[in-house]
Amino acid sequence: MEQQVQAASVNNLGPPWFQKAIAQITARIDRIENELRCVRAMAAWSFNSQQHDGRFVAFAEVPFPIGQMPTEPPHNLTPLRNLDDITNLTAVESAHYWNHYYHGNLPALPHRLTMIRSAIGCTAEI
Repeated sequence: MEQQVQAASVNNLGPPWFQKAIAQITARIDRIENELRCVRAMAAWSFNSQQHDGRFVAFAEVPFPIGQMPTEPPHNLTPLRNLDDITNLTAVESAHYWNHYYHGNLPALPHRLTMIRSAIGCTAEI
């Protein structure tokens, strides 16, 4: 006879008081994860702002505001390790970076690269 394992859900975790406790813990974990996403982005941006053009010490990857990393799936974008990497972005790559760091109308390429530079904390001029 084949045994079936029932997936855990909020409805079959036990008594109502336990379900409420699990919901509260889950909400706290979600809040902490969101705060860590913000800290990670601020730390990377701050680090990058001290590296000028990133040629001596490479830039840290700055996550998009939603917490996803630009170089990881589903984006798989070119890493921005230094000013040259920003300058050499294709129009398509820069549009993808722009659409995830900012919103609204897509500016012309030169302005877009300047804004991407700012979004990751690069202090060097293009």
